[in-house]
Amino acid sequence: MVRQYYRLFIIITLCSLISLITSWKLYRSAQNILTQQIAYITHSANLPARTTITSHTAQATGWPFGAWQRLSDVSISTTFSNINIAGATPTLLIGGTWIDWARSLIFKTALPLHAPDILVLRFLQQQNSLTARLANTHLDLQKSFSDTSTEEPLFTGHFDFTHGEIALSTQPQIITLGHTKGTARFAPQAQSNQALLSIALTSRTLTAPSPLMHYAALENIGAYFAIIPTPIPNNSTSLPPFLIRIQELGTDLRPLNELHTSSPLPRIMVAGDISTPSLNGSLTLTFKNWQPALRMAVNSPWLQHIAPPDLTSFLQKGLHNPRVAALTSHPLSVTFSIDHGIAKGISTQRMVDFYTQHLQPYLNQ
Repeated sequence: MVRQYYRLFIIITLCSLISLITSWKLYRSAQNILTQQIAYITHSANLPARTTITSHTAQATGWPFGAWQRLSDVSISTTFSNINIAGATPTLLIGGTWIDWARSLIFKTALPLHAPDILVLRFLQQQNSLTARLANTHLDLQKSFSDTSTEEPLFTGHFDFTHGEIALSTQPQIITLGHTKGTARFAPQAQSNQALLSIALTSRTLTAPSPLMHYAALENIGAYFAIIPTPIPNNSTSLPPFLIRIQELGTDLRPLNELHTSSPLPRIMVAGDISTPSLNGSLTLTFKNWQPALRMAVNSPWLQHIAPPDLTSFLQKGLHNPRVAALTSHPLSVTFSIDHGIAKGISTQRMVDFYTQHLQPYLNQ
């Protein structure tokens, strides 16, 4: 009996040693591949025009579970269609587990990228900029061809991050996203009426400086939209025009005083087309399960402060009307035109006055 256990121990030990030696050889080969790929990517001759990538020390890690290279102080800058794009992160991991390596070899995809710290992205056009700060970001890239006859490249990226902050240079407020994942597709040689960039993402939570945040939490955010180039007029020196096609931009509203409700949550959705740089177009606003949101709005001190007493009384009576209760299952929809970024019929001065008199006091609380 002892001799049998001894043989079993020897067999297990030999198998473990063989596995470790094989894993070490695979690890060294994988590290050589990573070193060559990083040198190829960062070499200026292999990059698109006006694109630079810089990084400092590289550290090999991952054995025996996989193979990674840890890059420090990574930065990238490029220009596309008069938009300057820059990104930076203190740490970037390239590589993955042996499962990631096998998937990359079988499906011919790029190895995953992981920025465990803060990844900062900035998009600058003339004097306007958009800055995104993303935490714990994962990115899987894939290159394919949308048309095999013309070999037009199509880049697909699957991404996720645990926390994100988005800020515009024209607005002092910051929008925060929590637990976001999605897919982006980029076709740099897209012609007119073809999607240059399409994005589909979902986010668990969203917070923004708005009076709405005092009464409801935004959950289950979904955004599905595409940016489509449009023909450039002859002898035009302005920025290239684009069409922003919003298939859906929606969120659930969870009242703060009903955090544990089991009833369906109200959901607001927006869809439509907006052309740039004029910001003209049309949008359709759809409101599902709207009765709880209407009750929350009517009972809010903010609406009671800005609305005439007759209007609030009318809305209170409407909430208890049996006909209104019967319409709860039917969504409310309204379509309106957009003129230079503002709903038609609403002047810019009226928006400024409404913000100054009613919104700003609550934002500063």
